[in-house]
Amino acid sequence: MKTFTEYSHQRPNTEYLIGKAEGMGIDVYIPNLSSLCRGPLYGYESLDISYRQELEYRQMGLNASVTRDTNIFNRWDSRYESLKELSKIYPDDKKLKKQIKLAHKEADTMVASINNTMGRVQQLEECMAVYDEMKNKELQLEEMKYE
Repeated sequence: MKTFTEYSHQRPNTEYLIGKAEGMGIDVYIPNLSSLCRGPLYGYESLDISYRQELEYRQMGLNASVTRDTNIFNRWDSRYESLKELSKIYPDDKKLKKQIKLAHKEADTMVASINNTMGRVQQLEECMAVYDEMKNKELQLEEMKYE
């Protein structure tokens, strides 16, 4: 289940109805980020594939967070720079000084958030690399059995 609002009985029923609709010739659009109809075939494929897919799904979400936070940072940073220029014209304006401090604080907060998320992306990529390496070794051992 992708979210805490998805009930365990909803997913299989939804996938069943999607299959029925497609069987009747109805085109059904499922977004790429959705995990609907993307898991392993029961009794046919290994559950390992779904684990790798979960890692990739998480990576996409984290990358989207980095993009969003970078856009927010750029807005705060632009505001900060604009306010600094205004402070040259109005050096004694207390409200302006408060706004400059706020913009600087918010920009710094977004930098921290971006760095934190990038660290999580890096950890996730390392997990994926280790997983892939283990799967490759597993495949090599399987091939050696049949040689």
